[in-house]
Amino acid sequence: MGLGKTFQTIALIHTLITHPRLFTFSEVRDGVRVEELSEAPTQKQKQAPPKELKRVVRTVLVLCPLTVLRNWEQELRRWLPPAAAMRGSTSDGAGAGGGAAPPAEVGIFCLDERRKRPSERVQTLSSWRRQGGVLLCGYDMFVALTQGGGGGGDAGGGSGGLAKAHREIAFAALLWPG
Repeated sequence: MGLGKTFQTIALIHTLITHPRLFTFSEVRDGVRVEELSEAPTQKQKQAPPKELKRVVRTVLVLCPLTVLRNWEQELRRWLPPAAAMRGSTSDGAGAGGGAAPPAEVGIFCLDERRKRPSERVQTLSSWRRQGGVLLCGYDMFVALTQGGGGGGDAGGGSGGLAKAHREIAFAALLWPG
């Protein structure tokens, strides 16, 4: 205790999701899609329409005991401020990196007892997968959702509370978050 493990992990998560050198450019060259890891886009690259900018790391799953789930959520909210707060005093949001992209806000999603119904849990998973960010989940909830249990709750498809479509969404989001 007190060794800074949570803070170090949050710093790593922030770096992986927001660092300007951790995205790929994707473009079509001679009919073939080419993706390359690159630094932040230059002004010329920003204006080139065929290129598509993608973050290398969009989603992070933190599995932890239920007893520390709220602590993780509080610490993430404390140390991962909204993008506007990270821009500081620069007018264009570019920061010291010159052509660097403005900082991205890291979304924080939590699957805990506040989301009682399986449909609410699946909605949270879908939002996390679509928007990117950090998902906090307890071990039991992870097992329940990946094995079709859903963690109890409303009407289901015969598998502990999750309808088949919801089971597929939960399974894909947690095991192949992309």
